[in-house]
Amino acid sequence: MTELRKKAYLTDLRPINQLLGIKFYTFDVETKDGLIGDNIFCWSLAYFKRGYHEQLSILTGKNADFKSLLDLFGSKKHKTHWSIVYAHNMEFDVRHIINYCVVHDISYNEIRSGSNMISVEIECFKVKFIDSVQFLKEGQEKAEFSWNVNPELRKIDCSDLWNKNFKNWSNSDKKRLIEHNKNDVLALHEIIRKLRNTIFEISKVDLLSVISISQLTLKAFRINMGTNPLIPEYKTNLFDKRKALINPFLYTKKNIKGKGSKKQKHPFSYTIRHLEYDFVRLAYFGGKCELYNLNPLENMAYFDRNSMFPAEMYNNDYPIGMPYFSKDRSRIWRIIKKTHKNTKLAIIRAKITPRKDNNFPLLPIRSGQKVMFTNQTRIWNYTSVELYEAWKDGAKIEPLKALIYPAKAKIFRNYIGKMYEFRKKFSKEIDSGKNMMAKYFMNTLYGKFAQRMVQRQMQYKFFNNLIKSTDFVTKKEKELKDKRSKLEKKFDMVPYVGIKERPITIGKYRVEWMEKRESGKPFMITHLSVFTTAYARINLWKLQMKLQNEGITTKYCDTDSLVIPIKYKDKMPLGKELGDWKIEAEFKRVKFLAPKAYIAELMDGKLFSKLKGLDRNALKKIMKNVKSFEELEKEVRKRIEIDERYCKFSQSCHYGEVIYSKTSTKKFSFENLKRNFDKNTGLSEPYNDETIPEEFIIPEKPL
Repeated sequence: MTELRKKAYLTDLRPINQLLGIKFYTFDVETKDGLIGDNIFCWSLAYFKRGYHEQLSILTGKNADFKSLLDLFGSKKHKTHWSIVYAHNMEFDVRHIINYCVVHDISYNEIRSGSNMISVEIECFKVKFIDSVQFLKEGQEKAEFSWNVNPELRKIDCSDLWNKNFKNWSNSDKKRLIEHNKNDVLALHEIIRKLRNTIFEISKVDLLSVISISQLTLKAFRINMGTNPLIPEYKTNLFDKRKALINPFLYTKKNIKGKGSKKQKHPFSYTIRHLEYDFVRLAYFGGKCELYNLNPLENMAYFDRNSMFPAEMYNNDYPIGMPYFSKDRSRIWRIIKKTHKNTKLAIIRAKITPRKDNNFPLLPIRSGQKVMFTNQTRIWNYTSVELYEAWKDGAKIEPLKALIYPAKAKIFRNYIGKMYEFRKKFSKEIDSGKNMMAKYFMNTLYGKFAQRMVQRQMQYKFFNNLIKSTDFVTKKEKELKDKRSKLEKKFDMVPYVGIKERPITIGKYRVEWMEKRESGKPFMITHLSVFTTAYARINLWKLQMKLQNEGITTKYCDTDSLVIPIKYKDKMPLGKELGDWKIEAEFKRVKFLAPKAYIAELMDGKLFSKLKGLDRNALKKIMKNVKSFEELEKEVRKRIEIDERYCKFSQSCHYGEVIYSKTSTKKFSFENLKRNFDKNTGLSEPYNDETIPEEFIIPEKPL
């Protein structure tokens, strides 16, 4: 079997000092048309000016001329470090700099996480623009309060200007916006300074050494994960007596075949193969989000679990060591039934027939892009801990194959425990920014391990004329054709290769193509994420079943939250510690329209709504104009108009421009296809083999 990566290991890191030689800047743009953002009015850059006494300085400019800004960074010939520039909501601000680079033939590189741009690198000036939103997780106005920014630097209200035509702005309006722009970069600079110091205090990682929150938490984990070598090190190592003394259970004499022998490897040493990676990946599901009742409900309580994923990471065992495949059914059954205390953990493929009368199925299934919880018979991959609970619940299980791990340990306990102590140390009232940062260190770690090894990314290149762009297309098509044949041979898959030539408004030509590339990194240990989400789903399911046995029916659930009548709140395991439940909201009236879509009237009479995918400003406009619960429901069921606003860079490029804005509308279908609803009663039950719609019938074997 082809090896997916030849060397991948996760070892501990030594704490390092802060990167004192690297300067950071903060950048912000103000436009003449608000969130449409097509025409720049002014921009500002805040930085410490070198000298005997470093002093915070501001560089300002008007319109879209960024020459003075880029000249400030100098050429890369005279620089040993990258300059780091933070922009809050970077996509809005930095797309103007990208546009400048395109016009002046300056090469740049964009780094994205999904559709979000998190960094832009301009190599010839050795400068990186990084989005600060991903670290702060809130708007700058809120962040200024969270991080106790000097009140003199707080935002100046300029919202009235966006309702005026630029031609009608007075000189005092323009001065006010310029001062607002300067305050923004100075305040953001103070926030980043405090954020950097807090992150270093918590984790011994310098913010300037990373470009994303997941990269930051992974580094923090490697520094703070403890002394035991419990994370799999996917590389060949000779037996280490010092490590054997630290963890004798994992380093036994049985693993020693003589000094210098090729078989002399410690239990973690192996290379992940493509087959193993795919087998584990099939068992990876997210949280459970379902609604069970379409009728308007009264006197309901919305409960939320404190740091759900960190709680599971702290409390539970995770598989470690070199896994091996087994078709020995008696061995697999011993693992499923947990026949002894040290039962191994495994990813198991099995034929499963759940108990048909269970209103809350435990095991998820993927049909296309939908994750559903049904009582269908299926052949799929699940963790051994999920199959144990399903077996106890009465499911019929026929094991077929398992990927078994030789050992297990609570590998996240040191890290989560340390971060949780930091979080308790920082008060939400006084140090809300620091408290929030400690929370992110716990919550964002598990997902990093499940990053895909084979990634697809859209690439762009701009040219001055049609001849150059046509020559590039010919060259790129040949290159991608060669790459495709290698990928087909290696991974049995055909990557999409599409090249489109599209003239853009500034008189240039843009060529776009899509590539699939292999990216095997040491941290891509998918089974850690698989078991984290499995433990969380089990915990939620157990609570639902406990409540049901006491005659209490869950009305709605979403990953780490659920809704039941207020009168039963004493039945919930409430508390303030990691993994305990708390009351998030109390509803006088609530109606669930679809997963992650509901409207409510709070106990004080205020209206509330959550509609995933709807623009925040459009939702505010709806909430501002409605006066009753009934009016709110009518409005959200209409086609909703979204004001003209800027498009993300990747969206803009689809229209053949770097800077593009649009007006759009959105209509929610509110089709509840994840469960079988009775139109007369508004109640539901999970699908089974007889009631499942044809489009959701799963294949006999996992793809």
